[in-house]
Amino acid sequence: MGRPLKISRALLKKAEDYLESCKDILTKKQKRVSLPKVESLCIVIGISRDTAYEWAKIGKHGFSKSKIEVDPKILPLYQQFSDILDRLNLIQVQRLIDNGLSGNYNATIVKLVLAKHGYKDESNTHHSGFVGNIDWKSCSLEQLERLKRGDDPLEVLRPEQFK
Repeated sequence: MGRPLKISRALLKKAEDYLESCKDILTKKQKRVSLPKVESLCIVIGISRDTAYEWAKIGKHGFSKSKIEVDPKILPLYQQFSDILDRLNLIQVQRLIDNGLSGNYNATIVKLVLAKHGYKDESNTHHSGFVGNIDWKSCSLEQLERLKRGDDPLEVLRPEQFK
């Protein structure tokens, strides 16, 4: 991409236009996904991904990687770029969740991209030491209540209730 461009109002306008152009076409006949991406934004405005993140950092903190303060006259441009990047990420997450739930987006891809936003697929599993299958239909209400309280299945159930 060459040397990073200097930030400008024209560049910010291109970035805003890019965000506005990212619209999905989801019909019965056609399915075209246009999820906003930092990489695509960088291609459109002609900067590297590192430069984009550096500009966003300057916008948030007021100084560059080398801790050199930025000219206060152009600091609002960096702040605006940082806001654009934040909005891009929010739009991405919102559309991934909404379209993932509706089945419009591939669930595996949604899960993969959401992981980059800090979302995790985890479950908390508590093992009581019992591993086996239970014939739930044969359990009485009292047995189910005891199991729900966490009582040991080996003490609550009869041997024939195990599959």
